[in-house]
Amino acid sequence: MDGYFSQDKRPAFSIELYGHSRKWKIPIEAILDIGFNGFLSLPLKHCLKAGLILASTTSQTLANGQNSSTLLCWGTVLIGQKKVVGLISISSGGHALLGMEFLEKLKAKLEVDPVKKTVKLV
Repeated sequence: MDGYFSQDKRPAFSIELYGHSRKWKIPIEAILDIGFNGFLSLPLKHCLKAGLILASTTSQTLANGQNSSTLLCWGTVLIGQKKVVGLISISSGGHALLGMEFLEKLKAKLEVDPVKKTVKLV
């Protein structure tokens, strides 16, 4: 699956996301963040549009060492011809972030070549 570099030069993928029904499917640009060990971190503004299913809350440690409480919702990510279900953490940030758990569930490897400007999941 081919990705691209976002405007701020981070590896990104076009995904679709939905919760309880495929009819709520929305397109999203998601940055692949290998420093994030979760499935998907999503800004709150997308949560309601996609009809995500509230599952729980959790506490997580951010990159700056600060602890933060967050909502967890069940959702389905569509990427290429593949469908992956996982727990999505709802964030106050501005970007959707795909994490290492997403790569594990997809059984994919990330290949990034900044010289050739290619981003791929293989």
